[in-house]
Amino acid sequence: MLIIIFSIAYTANKYLEDSTMKLKNDLLNLKKIATLNNWEKANHLDTEINNKWHNISKIIAILKDQSELHDLEITLSRISFLVNQKNKKELLLEITIARKLLTAIYEQEKLSLENIF
Repeated sequence: MLIIIFSIAYTANKYLEDSTMKLKNDLLNLKKIATLNNWEKANHLDTEINNKWHNISKIIAILKDQSELHDLEITLSRISFLVNQKNKKELLLEITIARKLLTAIYEQEKLSLENIF
């Protein structure tokens, strides 16, 4: 039984780590693309990020408090709006916030899984 619990905890932690890292990398790429004013490519990547988040959030919602996920969803919505508005200054700020929120989501869950065991 203990092995099953450890396996589930490890799998959940690994999924959360991989998912948040991929999104953080995509957001970093979006930041680079926006800096170059390549808005068509930025719009495409923003759509990909939102699609990934939509799929990932269903699973992460089982592990995390909804308010933390809601904050990230709001930030991702603002990012989409700012990409469409081609507002580089505000977009870069929101991308930084989104990346910090993803880090916090992972770190907080990592700590709680460690505390369980």
